[in-house]
Amino acid sequence: MRKSTKAVLGLAVGAILGFAGAANAAITVTSTRTPGTGAYLGKDIVRFFAAFAPTSAEAVAGANGLQGVKATLTIPSGTFSYVTGQYSGAQTPTNPDVDPFGGHSDDAFARTSTDRGDPSSFPALGSSIFVYDTNGFGYTPQAMFVDGVAKAPTAVNNTGASNGLALFQNAKSFRVEGVVLSPDGVSVAADTKAKTALAGTKGAGALFAVAVVPSGTNVNAAGAVSGDKGAVNTFDVTDPGAVVPEPATLGVIGIGGMALVGRRRRKA
Repeated sequence: MRKSTKAVLGLAVGAILGFAGAANAAITVTSTRTPGTGAYLGKDIVRFFAAFAPTSAEAVAGANGLQGVKATLTIPSGTFSYVTGQYSGAQTPTNPDVDPFGGHSDDAFARTSTDRGDPSSFPALGSSIFVYDTNGFGYTPQAMFVDGVAKAPTAVNNTGASNGLALFQNAKSFRVEGVVLSPDGVSVAADTKAKTALAGTKGAGALFAVAVVPSGTNVNAAGAVSGDKGAVNTFDVTDPGAVVPEPATLGVIGIGGMALVGRRRRKA
């Protein structure tokens, strides 16, 4: 797995995200993969986390946690999996929808669940990109792209032909840009789990993306993340669906196999 890029490229991600370009940034992105259960049996839940250390450039600048995300989730084949239900109002059986922004996913639930959950009570797990502030206020999406085509952020909750299921059921990639705000004016507008002494450890930090995919499917996450203070950090991380031996390892296996055959022939 590739770790996130620690050098900042001075990206102008846009005032929309409030990112500040600077050098020597240090937010790292890691991933975990868990087999699904229940309705997600035969699926993998792949989670992506962003983290920075208390001694990092972000922390020195005064960052409390992860605030902005511009991320694209991509899979080579198959389809992402989503829960159903209309999240802009009362759900109806005739109006299935998806939640790619994760706005109605509980943070603790999304970190541990291996099943789809109960859409009627909203702690539901599906492929999504999101962040939370200290009081659980969710992501405010600013832009969305499905397979590279721009869509209105409100499209996921439309009841017409462009509803979420129609947009995402065959998607191979989707990108979301946005920021976590502090609507009460008191909370820290960032996911404070990102600031941790375990930064760089697999699965440490703030959960910002979940991909539910057919078992064994590779998932790539790429884009930019930022704390509430500090620099833009770019990342490009692939979580492999299956462990493939390195070429050198394959060579050793081949040599060992030839030696074994040779011994058997001599014995014969």
